[in-house]
Amino acid sequence: DADVVFSAYRPSDANADFTVKMVETISGRYEANINYPLKGMWQFTITINSDTDNYSFTRRVSVLAQ
Repeated sequence: DADVVFSAYRPSDANADFTVKMVETISGRYEANINYPLKGMWQFTITINSDTDNYSFTRRVSVLAQ
């Protein structure tokens, strides 16, 4: 088992930042419903922490509609 967290950062408005804990739906597969409060550019990071390893990766996305 791992702790998996989705964190969203809005470069132009830090007040819109949010974090969602992802849920393991089947072994090794994690999901979350993500609702961005604003359209525009976002940066997100998924962080994975387990007993033996820690990973994170970051991507930029453009959200076209709320």
